[in-house]
Amino acid sequence: SDTLRCIAPPSLEQTGTSVALTITSHEAEVHSTIVYHYLPRPIVVTAFPRVGPVRGGTLITLDGVGFVNSANAFCLFDAGIATSVIYRSPTRLQCVSPVAQSTCVDASGCHQLAGQTDLVDWTAEPRQLSIFYDGSAPPSDDDAVPFHYQTQPRLNKLLPERGPIDGGSVLRILGFDFSNRSAELGYTRCRFNLTQVPASMINTT
Repeated sequence: SDTLRCIAPPSLEQTGTSVALTITSHEAEVHSTIVYHYLPRPIVVTAFPRVGPVRGGTLITLDGVGFVNSANAFCLFDAGIATSVIYRSPTRLQCVSPVAQSTCVDASGCHQLAGQTDLVDWTAEPRQLSIFYDGSAPPSDDDAVPFHYQTQPRLNKLLPERGPIDGGSVLRILGFDFSNRSAELGYTRCRFNLTQVPASMINTT
């Protein structure tokens, strides 16, 4: 079959709408029942959590406006890195962060590409997380929120290693790659089996 390509003009309405598509050639017109659907502009306002490990797999909840239940919608982690969207409501979506060393756009999910494993770029600066539709222009940073990747922290020593059964001991945990951003957001916790308590950052080492 033959194929034509055209770029959709801006909608005259700010909300989503549907329009009939007609093909013209000089003075001839070809009418059909084909309908093109304009979707509202998706804007991400908040995300939770806003940090995740470089191994990926973080379930992120996005709140905003203009969300549509569409198979063509994707979460975009900067240009060229996308994962599928889980639709919850017109104001809420979810997506899973890809592994930090991957670069991909794939409707079935995110797949690693060999030779692109520079984690420094991923942890030094946040990724701009936004929603886009397949075939559309990338959204601007004004419609996105930052998402920070962090390396896996390593724990070396606990001081003191013992304390009274009543609790209350102030513990110092020594290690590497503790996340300042996670601490600033109040995400950092110490977990004693099933019990979690807040942790405060002294320094990153």
